[in-house]
Amino acid sequence: MIKKNKNGYTLVEVTVALAVFAILVTVASGIIISGGNIFAANTNRVNASRISNSVYNILNDRLSFATRIDLTKNEFSPASNGYSECIKIAKKDTETASSDDRVAIRRENGLSFDGVCDTGKYDVTVKFERVEKTSADKNKMTLLYLTIDVYSQGELKYSKNGLIELLNSDCEITGIDGEASNEIEDLYINYSLAN
Repeated sequence: MIKKNKNGYTLVEVTVALAVFAILVTVASGIIISGGNIFAANTNRVNASRISNSVYNILNDRLSFATRIDLTKNEFSPASNGYSECIKIAKKDTETASSDDRVAIRRENGLSFDGVCDTGKYDVTVKFERVEKTSADKNKMTLLYLTIDVYSQGELKYSKNGLIELLNSDCEITGIDGEASNEIEDLYINYSLAN
């Protein structure tokens, strides 16, 4: 009579255990990979949101007190009266994401543009859409509407619609026709401040 070995596992038991283990590993790796993708997408969106807010804050801080804004020039063009500055926003370039793409400011006595917002691998598009003047007698102001889109590798990651309250209700704005954008070429925002 043949004695059965009670101390080991049969080939069928080992095969079933390995199959169950392989299924569990496959499911777990799928969960880990999808979790990593979700984390990367959220990180991308948070970074794009941060860049969008930084660009908006720069534009809002610099333009709120402007007496004149000109979006028609393709270079720094100082005004003859008052103090002038220029914000340059590098054109959107979906082909090559360069760390040189940034928002820069040139002051009247400055020789070159100083980078103030490095967008890294993200492309930023700023589009000035329209101007409205408020009719309230006490708090007259001009509202400048804009959209800031942030792209990564040609895909839109974050879009921010905003407005800048120009505290000088008589601010002269040229070049606002929905076409003032850095979609095709660098956008130069020349503006003057009161003396």
